Amino acid sequence: PRQSYTGDFSLIAGSGRGGAYLQEPITTASAKIPTGGGFFIRAGGTSATLTIPEPAKTSVTPADISNILRMEDVPSRYGQNTLQIALEAENDFVDRVLVFMNDSYTKAKDLVDAPKLANPVVNFYTVSADDWALAIDRRGYQETEGENRIPLHLQAPNYSYTLSLPDFDLEEGRTIQLYDRFTEEYITLQKGTTYDFEVTDDPR
Repeated sequence: PRQSYTGDFSLIAGSGRGGAYLQEPITTASAKIPTGGGFFIRAGGTSATLTIPEPAKTSVTPADISNILRMEDVPSRYGQNTLQIALEAENDFVDRVLVFMNDSYTKAKDLVDAPKLANPVVNFYTVSADDWALAIDRRGYQETEGENRIPLHLQAPNYSYTLSLPDFDLEEGRTIQLYDRFTEEYITLQKGTTYDFEVTDDPR
């Protein structure tokens, strides 16, 4: 799949396997960037500009921690019909993907999706219908069987890993399952679900 970045990387405190990017959706105009933090911008046109005036600086910590662009995960901050699927190795955070389900989005890469920023060792991401690797994937909740698959891809060295759901919120009546193509198992997902698996040289 196509990725938007393959160069240097930023180490995230507490992330293993060589460091990882954590991409956060900005859900409010009052989001704040902590000292030492950084961000990427994807322009919507050829003449787009970004201006941050001096008065935009603040020394006040907002009461709502979800308005700060920072590394810590706060449970359930992404709202209804969202999933955070985290990848761990020996209880060490490695990478994650965020999925937002809303019928106003498509299965292709939307403007509000976040292309995966390549990590040096382990990369965990979804793949859009137009073959983009995504760290934040917004798409509709498809009721039709065969149309509702969200491809999850993992590039990683041989090791034992765990998938977990630190954030999981689907409206009543909706379900989602994880399908392991190697074991051919289906696992119904809910908040708190964990799934252990291994990456090996087995070609199946």
